[in-house]
Parts: sequence; C-alpha cells; structure tokens
Amino acid sequence: MTLPSHLKEALERLDTVESTRTYSTHNLELFYKVHTSRIIANKCALRFDMKDNYWRSPEALLIVGYAEQYFQNKFAPVTELRQTLLELAMQLSKSRSKGKFRPTDRSLWRKTEAGYIASLMNQIATESSSYKFSAAAKSVMETHKELKDSKSFAQHFSEFVLSIAKKDTCEEDLQTGLIKRVCFLPYILAGSHEELVKNTQYFAAWYTLFTSTNAYENGGAQSWGPFLGNNSCSDLLDIANQWSQGKSIKEFPMVGFGSQGDEKTDVSKQMPVQELYGFCSLNRRPYLNKKSVAQYADVINFDKEKDKYQDQLADAVGQQVRAHLSSDASLRQKFSAIWRDAKFGLRDNVIPSLDHLEDCRPKGLAPYFKDSDRLWHLTKDEYHKTFDKLDLGFTELDSACAMAYILLDGLFYTKGLAKESNVIDIKSSQEESSKEDSDSTEENIWLVGTGVGSELWSEFQSEGIIRV
Repeated sequence: MTLPSHLKEALERLDTVESTRTYSTHNLELFYKVHTSRIIANKCALRFDMKDNYWRSPEALLIVGYAEQYFQNKFAPVTELRQTLLELAMQLSKSRSKGKFRPTDRSLWRKTEAGYIASLMNQIATESSSYKFSAAAKSVMETHKELKDSKSFAQHFSEFVLSIAKKDTCEEDLQTGLIKRVCFLPYILAGSHEELVKNTQYFAAWYTLFTSTNAYENGGAQSWGPFLGNNSCSDLLDIANQWSQGKSIKEFPMVGFGSQGDEKTDVSKQMPVQELYGFCSLNRRPYLNKKSVAQYADVINFDKEKDKYQDQLADAVGQQVRAHLSSDASLRQKFSAIWRDAKFGLRDNVIPSLDHLEDCRPKGLAPYFKDSDRLWHLTKDEYHKTFDKLDLGFTELDSACAMAYILLDGLFYTKGLAKESNVIDIKSSQEESSKEDSDSTEENIWLVGTGVGSELWSEFQSEGIIRV
C-alpha cells in the first residue's frame, strides 16, 4: 500500500474501529501532556541540576531521604508537615551558606574509605540538632508515632542522620528512586512557601514531560530513569524546547551523564527519547516506536540497511506526508478539522503523573489528612489553565500533519494487534539455570501470553526488561 492509501485507511479506521480510536486518543493525550508540562516548567523558570543541587549536596540528599522514609504516602497533617519540611530545608540551606557543611561529589558517596560518610553525617547531625521549628512541627510529631519518642523534630532528624553515620554508608537510606525523589526535591531550593509552590509545579511538570511516553511506560524507565536522575533538569528542558522550536535531534542531541554519573553519553537513539522528540516536533515528523519504525520504512520504501538511524526515517516520512497533504487540500482539511475538534474532552487527561504528591494512604492517619490542602490540587489547576490557553502556533498544514501521524500510528498498532492470535512463549531463567547445572531438579516454567501487547513480551525478555 502507498502512503496516500494508508492516510485514507487511517481516517476510515478512526470512525469504524474502536481500538484505533482509543489508541489514537491516548497518544493525542500524551502529546498535550508533553507540551502542557513543557510550558509549565518553562514558566516556573527554575534552574536545577541533579548533580550540583542534589548529589553534591549531602543535606539535600538527607532531606529527600528523610522525607521519603517517614512521610512518603503518609503526608499528614498536610499544611503542618509541609511547613515543617520547608523550615528544615531552609535551616539546612542557611547552615550551608555559613560554611557549616563541606561540599562533596556524587563519586565520593560511593567511596569505601572508612569514616568518610560518618564524618559528613556527624557534622550535619550536630548542626541540625539545635534547629528551631514552629508549632507546626509539634502537630507532625503528635500525628506520626515513629516520631513520638524523640524530644523534638530537630532531634528526630538528627537521630536519622546519626543512624547513617553509624553505618558509614548512604546506599541504604539515601538512594531514593526518581518518582519518589521528585516529590521532595521542591524543598531543596525553596526559601518561602511561594517558592515551594512554584518548585512543586516545576518538578511535577518536568517529571511528566520526560516520563509520559509509551516507551517510558513499557520498559524504557530502566535506562531513561537513571539518565534523568543524573543530569541538569534545566539542560534537558532546554533540549526539549529546542526540538519544539524546530531544531533537530542532530543539532541538539540528548547527551548527558549515565547511571554512574561519571561520563557523558548520547542516548538520542533510545526509544523514550525518539518518542519524546516526535511529540515535540509532531507538526514536522512522526513519533517513533518499535512497531511503527518497520511499518513506516515499508510504506515509503526506506532503505533500512543504508539508513539505520531512526531520525532519518522520521524525517523522510515527514517530508512525504507534508508534501502529500500540501497538494491534497480536501484530505488536509479533514485531518486539520479532526485535530481542532479532538482537543475537547482531553482537559482532565493531561494532568501530571504525580498524583501521589502529598498523598496519605494509611487509614490510621485519615483523621489528620485533609486532601484539599495538598499542593497537588494547585498543580492540577495550573495544568488546566495552561491546557485551556495552549497555542502551539500550528498552521492548517501543521495540524493536519500532526493528526496524520497520530492516526497512522494508531493504524499500524491496531492492525498489528488484529493479526494476533499469537501465543508468545518466554523461557524462564530456571530453564537457563538447568542448562548450566545438570543436577538441578527445578521444574522448567513457560509463560504463555495471548492478547493485546503480548507480542512485545519476548522482545522485552530478550532486552532484559522483564524476567520470569
């Protein structure tokens, strides 16, 4: 089939095939979530570097690690706990500015030199034990039974720091995952409640921008998450802005520090990056995933051996789609009209991916938890306002091309699923171990999967994303 016939079929399936319509709507939601998040992050105008402001700051690691351990999903009472953590962060920052804490480097946190971590922690524990807190801290201590045995909030935090000093390692207590970390990063550079609100919206938007793609959700977090956690948030946002303004991924590649944070690497070819790049430049080129790469290559007769870089394929598709819709006014107007009307009804589906921000789950804390006090609601309101005013400056041709890529991807994906009555078998690690150890008596196990998405399981298993 030719490109024009694929475009017409994509239009037809939007009206006749529910799975195509559902999948296309989902990706349209991701597009708006990406751009709404990008604009909010830009508006907050926070400059934050994971290496300088987090990894190289022991007190920053401590406040995030402490808050995550004691208050993650136990954020009650909301207003008082927020005020107390803000007071803690501000006093730690003040101690830093007075030269009380010495700076460090992330590489030093991995040192095995005896006494290094202990020395750092003892220094901070001594300083923080004399911190003064408002009456809000008393409410926090009365609410959380883990804190009741301490004389004061300052003492409890100081004891937490001393516990790390005794272990002489931070690996166990301060290595928080990215999704938990971003809930408490806003406190690090906040000098007031107003700044905390702005920082919270920034990190919610920044995190949502870079983690909302299908590729990230379907295994990409394994490699992309550590990259996000080791680089300048501001620099990564700047790259996404350049893509949205028409710059190519070749001009502005996604380059940064890897999981160890020691050497820079180019991750532009990773699928979460390729998909994000596609959403940032959807009026010019399609977003790619592992299913659409092969389909697009076949549709435009792309030489997969000669041009292995996916960016070249997307550019070639973009040129052909744009040329065809430029010449076919009727088809262009149809795609553009769908794009214009499709935004309605998506408002509540572009909110950030941090709905656990200031959340509280234990039933025992329910009497002390007031949901309406959460900053989550202010953040959600900011998303609604930004989405309502969102204007990317698309022309009729731009919007037609963007909608065409959304529907073509839906066509490729759902037609592939329709062909499935596949049974995907994944060998277990037990079978592999039995080959290595002939004396093993463990029974081999096979996982049999059918239905939507199961054709990806063997691919994920071969890439080490899943294991049975």
